[in-house]
Amino acid sequence: MTNANTKRKYLITGATGMQGGAVARALASRGEQVTALVRDPASDASRALASEGITLVVGDLEDPSSLRAAAEGHDAVFSVQLAVPDSKDTELRHARNLIAAAREAGVAQFVQTTVSSTGWRDRPGVARKSRDDDWYWDAKEDVEAAVRAAGFASYTIVKPAYFIENFTSPHHYTFQWPHLVSSGELVTACAPSTQLALLHAPDFGNLVADVLTAAPDRFAGVEIELASDRRTFTEIAAALSDTLGRPVTARQARPGDDLHPLLLPGQMWWAEVGYAARPEDAEEHGLAMPTKLPELLNDHRDDLAWIAGTADPA
Repeated sequence: MTNANTKRKYLITGATGMQGGAVARALASRGEQVTALVRDPASDASRALASEGITLVVGDLEDPSSLRAAAEGHDAVFSVQLAVPDSKDTELRHARNLIAAAREAGVAQFVQTTVSSTGWRDRPGVARKSRDDDWYWDAKEDVEAAVRAAGFASYTIVKPAYFIENFTSPHHYTFQWPHLVSSGELVTACAPSTQLALLHAPDFGNLVADVLTAAPDRFAGVEIELASDRRTFTEIAAALSDTLGRPVTARQARPGDDLHPLLLPGQMWWAEVGYAARPEDAEEHGLAMPTKLPELLNDHRDDLAWIAGTADPA
C-alpha cells in the first residue's frame, strides 16, 4: 500500500473492454499509476493500453493465484465481469475470485460495476415470476451482495444503463441492430415510444476515476445509478438520421424480423420495467455524466459512416 508521499496504485480489470478501458484511460490521463489486468499482453488491445503508459499484468479471473499476485501492492481495484448465458455461475465466480484476491492483498477500496436497476424484482408491486433472463439478474445481484459482504474499508457499486457506444460500433450493430444497415430501421421488441436510459463510456470512465481518486471514505458504501441521457427509440432514430443524413425510423418487431433470441427478454424488459438510472442520480453525488446522444453521435460520425453506406464495416 502507498504512504502519504507516494501515489496510489489502481488495478483495473476488463481494461481491454469498454468499461475497464474507459476507467484505465481516464485514470492514466490524470497521471495516475494504473495497472491493467490482461490475459494476453501481446494483443492489439493490450499493446494500445501500454502505449498510453498503462502497466500490464498478466492474470485471469479463473486463476485466483494470478489475481492475488496482480492485486499485491495496489490501493484500489475496479471490477467488471462478463455476463455468460451458457455458464450462469461464471460471473459470480469471477467476482468472488477477484474479491478474495483483493482482500488477501490488503486492497482498501473496491469499485464494482453491475447494471442499472438491480433489485427490481423485489420492489413492492412486482409480481415475481420465472423469466428467461433471471440468470442475468441473479448473477448481477449476487455479485453486488458479495461485494457488500467482503469487508473492504471502502466499496462502491456503480450501475450503468445502456451504453451509447452500442449505436456506434459495427460489432454491436450487426448483433443488436442489424436492420439499421439493411433497411434503415431501428427494430426492437418494444414499442418505439419506449424510453431507454443511455450513457457514454468516457463519461463512465471519468466518473469512476472521480470515485477512485476521491477521499477514501467519500463514496464508501455508495451505490450509484448511471445514465447520461434518456431517449425514446423514436428520438434515437431521429438523432441517427440527423447524424447520418439518411432516413432512420424506429418500429416494433414483426414476425420474421429474426431478432436474436438473447436480446428479446432484455428488450421486453425495457418496456415493462426499464433502467432506473437518470442523469440526476450522479449529480446528487457531485458527479457528472454530461454527454447527450446527439453530441456523441456527431463525435462518432466517422464510426457511423458504414451504416450510411459510405464505408465497409470493420
